[in-house]
Amino acid sequence: MTWGHAVSRDLVHWEELGDAILPDERGTIYSGSAVVDINNTSGLGTIEHPAICAFYTAAGGHSYQPCPFTQCLAYSLDHGRSWTKFAGNPVVDFIADGNRDPKVFWHEKTQRWIMVLYVRRDAFSIFSSPDLKAWQLESEAAFPTAHECPELFELSVDGNPHDTRWLLWSASGNHLIGRFDGHTFTAESEVLPSEWGKNCYAGQTWNNTPDGRRIFIGWMNSDGSAYPDMPFNQQMSVPRQFTLHRTEDGLRLFAWPVKELEQLRLNRVTASNITLNDRQSPREFDVAELLDLEATVKPGDAQVVVLEVRGVPVVYRPQEGVLECLGSRIEGIPKGESLPIRILVDRTSMEVFAQRGRYVMSFCRPFDPGHRKLRL
Repeated sequence: MTWGHAVSRDLVHWEELGDAILPDERGTIYSGSAVVDINNTSGLGTIEHPAICAFYTAAGGHSYQPCPFTQCLAYSLDHGRSWTKFAGNPVVDFIADGNRDPKVFWHEKTQRWIMVLYVRRDAFSIFSSPDLKAWQLESEAAFPTAHECPELFELSVDGNPHDTRWLLWSASGNHLIGRFDGHTFTAESEVLPSEWGKNCYAGQTWNNTPDGRRIFIGWMNSDGSAYPDMPFNQQMSVPRQFTLHRTEDGLRLFAWPVKELEQLRLNRVTASNITLNDRQSPREFDVAELLDLEATVKPGDAQVVVLEVRGVPVVYRPQEGVLECLGSRIEGIPKGESLPIRILVDRTSMEVFAQRGRYVMSFCRPFDPGHRKLRL
């Protein structure tokens, strides 16, 4: 496995560059993360020209001379166009079979770097470093069901910068909400889901975005059948902004497509006051191949409301508080209430955002290019 590289100025239009980090005698290049060493704590760059430092798992079990998994560092002094592997690798030696996926970020309050690492099932290990090269174990965070690709990040509650929580994240999108003091993560919630669909895994967020947003992109993992005859396999989700809000159920994570996607809108069609009943034929509209669909469903006493989007039914059962799509099911939606819903349709995917992002369903699915109907 190899690290690829793509760049974008707007999160929408991406330029693919050459491969960044290649396998070597330590193994193939598994998942990780990258930071900009602005203060040159590592000494690998300068204050004027800080290094980008990428942390990855060298998957030694896949080397031509098998060896343990270790965590390694590569750095770039030319904006990521070329990379040098650190001569002192590994920066974190073998701990346990399969230890992997280092997520690294700067912790402002303790003025040092933090690494979250998958070491074993049901827990993540937290390390600290003053210089990105020497790491020491701080604690272990218990996390039932945790498995690979950890994340740890801070969000304000309802936009209040003086009231924040940290989210500890596993590859499935399951997460814990709690507090982190630079040493220990203390959970204040049970394990919570962030995804109700079938195809979103191992996502990661950006730290220090220019406008302070917490932006996430997930891997839309699938069996690959959505991409016949293509020179690629799999895809990424649209970028999403994460926010944290108080709800009747407690603090909950919300996700919403980034505003930059709106620049892709070419034609707008608006319809309002559409009345449906079981005595009439479905309402039908001609639509484009690519859709950004926003709707509010006011159910009244309806038992079932169906939005069939280019042949894919999105089924709302308001009296049960249930939303269903492609075999996946969301439960717990307030019964009988209006449901705001947004659906993004690409050529091989559909992403559903319900209740303003409280619930998300992601699906890889090839659409029939000739099927251009929306049926209600």
